[in-house]
Amino acid sequence: MNFMINTGRGNIFFDTNILAYSVDKTDEAKHKTAVDLVESVFDGQLMGHVSNQVLAESYRVLTRKVKTPLAESDAKTFILGIVESNNWAKLNYSSQTLKLAMELSSQGAVSIWDSIISATMLENSLSSIYTENTNDFGKIAGIMAINPFKME
Repeated sequence: MNFMINTGRGNIFFDTNILAYSVDKTDEAKHKTAVDLVESVFDGQLMGHVSNQVLAESYRVLTRKVKTPLAESDAKTFILGIVESNNWAKLNYSSQTLKLAMELSSQGAVSIWDSIISATMLENSLSSIYTENTNDFGKIAGIMAINPFKME
């Protein structure tokens, strides 16, 4: 599947739920789609972007929240694979990002956590995010939330 067609420039932000589904096999269809997306980044077909927040959330979800949690060492291996890959851009946020996030949160009635992700994206000129949470991200001006599980 060619995911670059769906994102325009081939640069897209990945939300925690996509990374989690790429490892968690509870829902086979979502797992396959998420694996294809994540592999397309590792293979260089797509430039993936994540924030340190998403990486930390993913570690927590994979070790505590999924039906069959990963061993911490396996989750660490997965997260460090992204951290060490040149095909994944790792984004940080600053106090300025937090100011923007608080404004976005109050404007759109979106959680501060999703607002921090959105503000981080906007500050890095990213407009597209793969996420299952299109309702909240869709409230943020300048963000196009794409649910890859509904594309097929």
